[in-house]
Amino acid sequence: MKHHAFAVAAGIFGAATGGGWAESLDNIGIISGPLGNSFYVSLAAGAEAAAKEINPDAKVTVTSYENDLGKQFNLIDSLTASGAQLIALVAADPDAITPAIKKAVDAGVTVVGMDAAANAAQANVVTDNVQGGYIVCSYIAEQMGGEGKVALINGPQVQGVIDRIAGCNQALAENSGIKIVADEEGDASRDSGFSVMQRILTREGKVDGVFAINDPMAIGANLAAKQAGYSGITIGGFDGGAELVNELKSESMVAASAAQDPFSLGFQAVKLGAAIRDGSEAAGQLVKAPTGLVTRDTVDSYPGWREK
Repeated sequence: MKHHAFAVAAGIFGAATGGGWAESLDNIGIISGPLGNSFYVSLAAGAEAAAKEINPDAKVTVTSYENDLGKQFNLIDSLTASGAQLIALVAADPDAITPAIKKAVDAGVTVVGMDAAANAAQANVVTDNVQGGYIVCSYIAEQMGGEGKVALINGPQVQGVIDRIAGCNQALAENSGIKIVADEEGDASRDSGFSVMQRILTREGKVDGVFAINDPMAIGANLAAKQAGYSGITIGGFDGGAELVNELKSESMVAASAAQDPFSLGFQAVKLGAAIRDGSEAAGQLVKAPTGLVTRDTVDSYPGWREK
């Protein structure tokens, strides 16, 4: 069975640098998610790095909407008023933010979504969540020898989560000896992963594999299984942050994760926005960046999330 070894995603638009951009693109706004979260720190760092590569003298404003839709409206308006030519943003809501984006575009701003797509943006760069779910669950199935019971620890039903589960289901369906015995939703936190796994184990007894839609819930599932006295369960997650690295290096049943590359997502979003602005790329693109598989065997060579 094939799966992808981890590799930092190559620059999709890396060759399209320099030229007229350094003269014309001199004011760029970046609206990331909560900057207390290392994923969004890395995402913003990648976007800023691209902006500075395009024009080292550009004014680059990095901010966060802090999970507040109203604040994101205000930030878009403020960046537009300050003369931003390009805004790369994590959409607070794919549809609700549409009026603010349309207002900015009407004022001549190029708007690109990164990580969480915005339906009104001129392009979006997101993680390929179907592919990520597929490679993790392929690995889980392989570790199980293609047979046994699997539990899915689902999450809030946003498109990214739905896609991760779809990819996982696709991989598991390729193994006739595997039976999915549970598909239960949590709130994406470690505590939720713990409580969902407790319920599954109480009802089903030992399972052989678990796929959780993010690393915190995978870690919570491991804690619940250990507390219940179980061992030998192959648990997979999704994200690839620092807590996952620590988990893979410890005595844990968490064995693998689909590693996102937030730095690359932010970098590619700004590069694509600049290319759309200068006419070398078409608007309307949805770029899906692949994940890499990081496991206990490969974690020592895994670079983790960049912040510069």
